[in-house]
Amino acid sequence: MPDWREYVRERLPGLACTPEREAEIVEELAEQLEDIYASALRSGASLTEAQARIHEEIQDWRALARDLQRAEQPALAGPRSVAVHRLEPAIHRFLPGQRLLEILRDARLSIRALIARPLFTLTTVMTLALGIGATAVVFSLVHSVLLSPLPYREPDRLTVVQQVIPEIADRVPILGVNPRSFIAWEKACRTTCENMAALIGSTSTLTGLGEPEGLIGARISPALFEVLGIAPTLGRSFTRDEDAPGRNAVVIVTHGFWQRRLGGDPAVIGRVVTLDSVPVEIAGVLPATFRLPQLAQLSVPNRVDNPLEFFRPLAWSDDLRRSWGEYDNVVIVRRPAGVTPQATEAELTAITRGEYERAEIHPYAVARPLMAAVTADARRPLWLVLGAVAAALLIACVNVAGLLGARWTARQRELAIRTAIGAGRSRLVQLVAVESLLLALAGGAAGLALASVSLRAILATAPASVPRLDEVRLDTTSFVVIAAVTLVCALICTLLPAWRASRVDPGDTLKASALSTTPSGRWTAIRAWLVSGEVALTAMLLVVGGLLVASFINVLRIDRGFTTTSVIAANIELPAARYPDTAARARFFDALLDGLSREPAVAVAGLSRSLPLEGLATVDNFIPVGETQTGMRAVGSHVQVSAGYFAAIGLPLLRGRLLTPDDHSRPVAVISDRTARTLWPGQDALGRNFRRGRGDLFQVVGVVADARIAGFERDPGLVGYVPYGLSTRSGLTLVIRGNAGDSAAIAGARRVVKALDPDLPLRRVRTLDSVVDDALAMRRFQVRLLTAFGAAGLLLACLGIYGVLSAMVEARRAELAIRLALGAPPSLVRRLVIRQALTPVLVGLAIGLAAGVGAARLAASLLFGVAPAHPGVLAAVSGVVLTVAVAACLEPAVRAARTSFVSAMR
Repeated sequence: MPDWREYVRERLPGLACTPEREAEIVEELAEQLEDIYASALRSGASLTEAQARIHEEIQDWRALARDLQRAEQPALAGPRSVAVHRLEPAIHRFLPGQRLLEILRDARLSIRALIARPLFTLTTVMTLALGIGATAVVFSLVHSVLLSPLPYREPDRLTVVQQVIPEIADRVPILGVNPRSFIAWEKACRTTCENMAALIGSTSTLTGLGEPEGLIGARISPALFEVLGIAPTLGRSFTRDEDAPGRNAVVIVTHGFWQRRLGGDPAVIGRVVTLDSVPVEIAGVLPATFRLPQLAQLSVPNRVDNPLEFFRPLAWSDDLRRSWGEYDNVVIVRRPAGVTPQATEAELTAITRGEYERAEIHPYAVARPLMAAVTADARRPLWLVLGAVAAALLIACVNVAGLLGARWTARQRELAIRTAIGAGRSRLVQLVAVESLLLALAGGAAGLALASVSLRAILATAPASVPRLDEVRLDTTSFVVIAAVTLVCALICTLLPAWRASRVDPGDTLKASALSTTPSGRWTAIRAWLVSGEVALTAMLLVVGGLLVASFINVLRIDRGFTTTSVIAANIELPAARYPDTAARARFFDALLDGLSREPAVAVAGLSRSLPLEGLATVDNFIPVGETQTGMRAVGSHVQVSAGYFAAIGLPLLRGRLLTPDDHSRPVAVISDRTARTLWPGQDALGRNFRRGRGDLFQVVGVVADARIAGFERDPGLVGYVPYGLSTRSGLTLVIRGNAGDSAAIAGARRVVKALDPDLPLRRVRTLDSVVDDALAMRRFQVRLLTAFGAAGLLLACLGIYGVLSAMVEARRAELAIRLALGAPPSLVRRLVIRQALTPVLVGLAIGLAAGVGAARLAASLLFGVAPAHPGVLAAVSGVVLTVAVAACLEPAVRAARTSFVSAMR
């Protein structure tokens, strides 16, 4: 091996310094060149190649000498470590490969050190994995649902428009759009509307391809796919002349339906299928990636587990086009570039006012971006969950920083020795940073694996009402975020130990006795702040989670007004082609109830326009008739039901009587208790009359309990139940209470329906329990996630308190041993340790409770029946945190009280 000292002396010009100083510089350069040479040989280079690499390292020795000369100070006189520290920038400028070699050496050293401490390494990696994995999962949800652009052409220019009727806004805050308004908008909106389309959820029965099947889809105006920027992969879109009654016998199907029912036949265009007993021609097949925006305003569920499968033209009748009502449609507008939703809203409102100038109602338009409409119900909960997981990640980072700080405190003598033999501050910081980065990388890799498993589990349990659920995945953006989070964690975990390492004084540390291991006051304060920070973040998480749990409990305690045990429901849609009028539909439903009354598995059966918790039925005015109520009106829901409906769902009678089969087509009604108290306050409602809007006059024959119609958390409002035979709808919901199990009851219903009409399927067969579960699904999802993150934060805080306190006890072993040797009782030592640990816990708890109340105020719309500063929740969180903190303190305190004087001195 060459003599590298001689090699350096031959090439390095004189430095104009003392011989001793020049020898030190030559020695340092020679050592580094020797390392580079040896590394090249180990990597497989030949002797010639290794020497060539050395020549490439420093090509301008005179420039190196000038830099070294500038780094020197004539008055400098000190140990070699100081000289080397001054020369490091100049040396590394001309030896770029040397820094890499040092990092690799530090990495090998750190790996050996971490393997030698498996418990510490495993605890640190799993702590980071938990925080990083949870962040990856929730970020994937937030990114896919809230941040990724919708899969349409220029989606930021798409706007959803609805209408508000001020006269009924207190009961129904917002509605869809009626045909009259849309037709006026389409004709007159030119400045702020580039194009627009209307759509409404629809159902159809497919026959002629095996067993009859109920399909869900939508009726649309011809411009919808043009507005969204979607073109069929096969065939064409609708033409404008097909949007008229009698000319609308065409259908566009989704890719999923094409594959599932039509075998993916490429020659499917022009093929005729039968929908609702009417032959229709397939005009086009949509792309596999197309999804209609998941809008809550659609009248049928458009969810991941039940997507739309067909689209047909709206083809409004002349009566609908002239009607002042029927606010059932969703309108999507494509705005010109640079036009805001507010501008579109103003123009559409002006057009509407002109159209409704002579009407009794005065609706106006409300516009918002399509993304905001799609994510409206999920936006606030997901941001709240992301904030919670960010707090959990910060707890994990603080925890790891505390563990690393304690670890490097224990290695102060090692750092002092390194400093004494020549390592500068940057060298020590590099050593700490490399170890922290290795731990963060291991934690990131474990977190990625944990996120992959957890995301599948969360998606399997997430409610189908969460929009864009099928788009959630760990994509490239998620991987980039995980990498960034890993690096940030490494930085956070490095700051404290690096600061400690950079302040090591070799003289003081090496002169100090081995027994003098009590941490400094500044380091003790830093540890206390770390504990306080962990406890504060944990308490904040627990407060928000506790308030959501309390809200969920309050929702569960709401009196539903009906029972769910052994109750099954199914939708029945009668095709207009075979059941064209009220009489034909009434005969079918009469025969259905008659047949079900003879089924042994059916205890009682009824019909209803809608089920509880699934939304309002017909919304119209209640106008009481009588001298004292002249001019009074109130808005509510008018539900068409059969006589057996009340017994089927267990809706209790309070006064009067229920409907009977003899009331099938009589103008009588049963009303809710709140309706009776509102229309006739302080009076008996029985026998009194009310009018439904401008329509029929009804006599009240009974009063039943209030039932939750539109949802658990929405006011029940006014409800009137009228006989379905007066104006029988083509679609009603069959409700059955079975007495031999759900499957037997629904099998009996299928037999009766098939005997009446073989081409009629039962749709959306479900239990009333599942309806309740769906109504609670989003709140349950929020509670589960926040409870999980709160529990994770509590566990991490417990580990952090335990780890920091254990390190403090270990550092004070000698002091505690001396106290015991001088006569201090063990109980006093235990109290000393516990008091020292609980002081930062109490500070953090106070901060966390205040922060939790503040966060809860920001998320007040997610709370139900509970105040942000609920004393019960705050007391419970305080009790849990203090219990966990005391439990974490006990073992170190007991260990401190048992410290042996002899072992501590050794």
